[in-house]
Amino acid sequence: MIRVRETDLKSIKRSTGFPDTYFVSKYGFSPYKGCQHGCVYCDGRAERYYVEGVFDQDIEVRVNTPFLLDTELGKVREQGIVGIGSGVSDAYQPLEAEYKIMPKLIDVLIKKRMPAYVMTKSALALRDLEKWKVLNDKCGVTLYVSLTTLTDSIAQVFEPRASLPRERLNLIQQFKQAGIGVVVLAMPLLPEITDTDENVGALFHILKENGVDAVMPGGLTLRPGQQKDFFMDALRKRYPELCSLYEKIYREERASGVPTRQYQHQGRVRLEKLRKQEGLIDYLPHSLYADRLQLYDEIYVLLTHMMGLYQNRGVNTSALKAAYKNYSRWLELEKKQFSKQRTLTGDDLDSKLLFMLQSGTFSQLINNDKLHAFLSDVILERKVLNYHTLKLE
Repeated sequence: MIRVRETDLKSIKRSTGFPDTYFVSKYGFSPYKGCQHGCVYCDGRAERYYVEGVFDQDIEVRVNTPFLLDTELGKVREQGIVGIGSGVSDAYQPLEAEYKIMPKLIDVLIKKRMPAYVMTKSALALRDLEKWKVLNDKCGVTLYVSLTTLTDSIAQVFEPRASLPRERLNLIQQFKQAGIGVVVLAMPLLPEITDTDENVGALFHILKENGVDAVMPGGLTLRPGQQKDFFMDALRKRYPELCSLYEKIYREERASGVPTRQYQHQGRVRLEKLRKQEGLIDYLPHSLYADRLQLYDEIYVLLTHMMGLYQNRGVNTSALKAAYKNYSRWLELEKKQFSKQRTLTGDDLDSKLLFMLQSGTFSQLINNDKLHAFLSDVILERKVLNYHTLKLE
């Protein structure tokens, strides 16, 4: 039984600090709290998220979200990606079919010309594809789809009211055909159920065939308390033979819910091997955030990603890290001043960055001639780094 509580969202998350470098966003919110999908593994069941009532039955619908977004975006001083979704909700959960909040939100984003991403495991997002196409043509959209298995029977056990895997594959295909970037969140992968080489290999292969832009895999976290208890109860009913394994690898009862370091390491090695076999990347590509952030934030994200990309290929990144630290310190100081001077906009700070680049002071700041030439091509020529080849295009 679903119990709905209509509320007003108080604020849109806004930041004048550093952008999120994983999903890559500057602003964020969710039109719902709690989630009807009822995924057995959901981290949102943990006490730390303070979801009132029963997580998948007591749903908070934030009915004022379109109006609030319109108001809040009128106040922002920096261009940035708006993230829609959270760890405790799905923007396209079943209630969205009734409330139709998302089309109104997309209309606001189109009006304000603000790029966005949305996270979901629901094929209901196809209902709004035409609107997403309009926004993508104006300023950019990325669809994040949660998908960990191609096997319907497994999905039905752990994601009882989410769209089936084949429906999510169709969602991916339709958005890709519309020219919209798609990233798959292959998380959480469940030990000996969906994190097996067979399951992950098949998943990665079909995602590669469908042209997804990136795949971000991740393991299961079981936070001590109601999240872990709920999951283990379900595991005993459907996979009793695996209970001893889960008790062993989650025995440390960490607040974060992560398994033992040994299991984490083994999982990372296997996933990395399978990902590389299909030629997939696990970072949001530069092409999907270039021109969607202020230049100074784009460079910050790019440098962060480059350190990881080069490290994964065994390249010495000490010089890059030193330049990154210098740039980060400069940007942090500039952002502090930016926060104090309310008349400034992100374009003003972008202009300062451009002047530094053209005058030579930026080269002195990062103390890396090779990187300076590289970033000159990115900033002045608006070239994009291909994360597969690590070459500018």
